[in-house]
Amino acid sequence: MQRQSLGSPSSKLVKNEQQQQRFITTSETHNQLPSSSISTINGLLLYGDDQCKQKQDELKKKLLRFILIIHEFAEISLLSIINQLAIQLCSNVLSCCNAMDRGKRPSKPFAVRSNKMFMDLKDIIRENALPFLPAKLLFKFRSVCRDWKLQISAPFFAHNQSLSHRVVLSFILQTPGKPPSIISVDPTSCGVPDPLMSFLPEQVDIRSSSNGLLCCQGQSGDKPYYICNPVTREWKKLPKPIADHGYPSAIVLIFEPSLLNFEADYKLVCAFPSNDFDDATEFEIYSSKENSWRISGEICFANVKIDPSSGVYANGVVYWRGRSLLAFDLTKDRSQTFNQFYSNGILGTVDGKLCKANFHGHTITVDVLDNAHYNTMQMSSTSRMWKQREKITVNKDVLGVELFDPALIGVSGNFLVFKIGEKNFYYDFQTKELKSMSPISYRKNMICLPYVNSLASL
Repeated sequence: MQRQSLGSPSSKLVKNEQQQQRFITTSETHNQLPSSSISTINGLLLYGDDQCKQKQDELKKKLLRFILIIHEFAEISLLSIINQLAIQLCSNVLSCCNAMDRGKRPSKPFAVRSNKMFMDLKDIIRENALPFLPAKLLFKFRSVCRDWKLQISAPFFAHNQSLSHRVVLSFILQTPGKPPSIISVDPTSCGVPDPLMSFLPEQVDIRSSSNGLLCCQGQSGDKPYYICNPVTREWKKLPKPIADHGYPSAIVLIFEPSLLNFEADYKLVCAFPSNDFDDATEFEIYSSKENSWRISGEICFANVKIDPSSGVYANGVVYWRGRSLLAFDLTKDRSQTFNQFYSNGILGTVDGKLCKANFHGHTITVDVLDNAHYNTMQMSSTSRMWKQREKITVNKDVLGVELFDPALIGVSGNFLVFKIGEKNFYYDFQTKELKSMSPISYRKNMICLPYVNSLASL
């Protein structure tokens, strides 16, 4: 493995929609908290009278409220709330800390009576808020004070952040043979230092993405595979596979960070045409623990002709889009095809489930896989394989542009990305909002992969 530079417990999500709405709309958490906390934090250095304790208690309540929001909604990615509060609160608390580092001490009565409280608040934010933020934002915070620089640069923090921050905020786009680019719903908070992947030993095509790690395939020679983290610029070249995967390969990376594994434990699954049976598909699996490949004994004899770039992983199963939907279960080492599937549109994940998105005139429909056992049910059954998750209306009144040359780009987590003409837009499943994105030119043969801005270490 090559290393060029180094860059909590999982939160319980609120299930009740009314409770979610209460958190979102509460004026204290959304509007008052940032401004009032800033003024209170700044004012704390000036107070030495009896009002100090009351103000300290108020600040504690508001900061704990902020931590609660981070823990409850980190997986839901309410970016407009989380990042706004994190940037304003953290930067102001740390600027006070930085001022203290330079020798600008508060008045003696305040220092004696509240220094322990101030350190407690600083530690609360450092330990409970930072791990839930994307890597680009964390790199900005390293310059605030030396304590935070040491904290964010520590390997244990990187491990903690890879566990806590799993929100898809960006998509990687690449035309085969061309340099990749990144499109993000929040470019100021999410990004990588080298989008061109020039830290790798050769030009590559990105094949798959999973929780911050990328699987890339070299463009020359034996076209080897590389696993890398574009944030930390760590990379590893994998051993040569047993079978010929073809080019481009239909490979999918599966990386699920674990509390007990400080080194990334990941797998690769590649579907490739069988050399022994016409129109059949076989599967080869790589394990990082064993650092070796193995060919599965499973063979799919259906003539599916999959799209190599369509691979998606959800709930222990890898899916590819083709003439029908091909699925490979990693645990059972078994494959399955779903005939009730139309090849138009794209695959992705929403709510942790496989989904498909399609354009129908002025409407985008997003359906989730609701019944994976549909093929085995009786003809008279009323159960359906797909369940509609979202129906989005797109027209000039909504977007402000004519509906010309529409195309779906990607769908993952809380976001659906699409283009109209030369403009890109995203839809937030949580807030039900449609917003414009940075104008990156998209073409139909582009590969689009969801990306998590993580500090995960190889």
